[in-house]
Amino acid sequence: MTTFVDFVPSLTVPFQFQPVLDGVAYTAIVTWNLFAQRYYLNLYALDGTLIFSLPLVGSPVGVALASLSWAFGTVTAATEQPHGYAALQTVKLALSGSSPDVYNGVFDCFVTGVDTFTYPLAEFPGPAASAGNVNFNIDLLAGYFNAGGQPFTSTLVYRVQNKQFEINP
Repeated sequence: MTTFVDFVPSLTVPFQFQPVLDGVAYTAIVTWNLFAQRYYLNLYALDGTLIFSLPLVGSPVGVALASLSWAFGTVTAATEQPHGYAALQTVKLALSGSSPDVYNGVFDCFVTGVDTFTYPLAEFPGPAASAGNVNFNIDLLAGYFNAGGQPFTSTLVYRVQNKQFEINP
């Protein structure tokens, strides 16, 4: 289940929230850097140990899908409006809200047009009952967690237009 945290920007008072990532609570503090003229996300363990400090990079709000169709191991997706991804490029996109659920997930998608892309899906999932939406997510946690060789499943995404953090799961 996605948790949403509304970001209230301030140039003088740090913004703080406590995300739970893979079952462990952390403290996130967003500060304004005067010299860089941008916000920074600082993630701390509850004992005060700094995990990372990085520029706050935003992801665009998703685009609604008009349709999903499957043929010969490939899903073709059409968006309701132009998606903004470069044609003939492969982009890692997150699909959600589709039914059946097999259509959902993070896939390496091949952009075929201004409002279309394809991605591989070996087994026929059945016809799409609902199309859902597609997002390009910049996971702010990527590369920072993988303790003991265990895969890290939580993601932290910041949506610029909404001024919201999205924490999954």
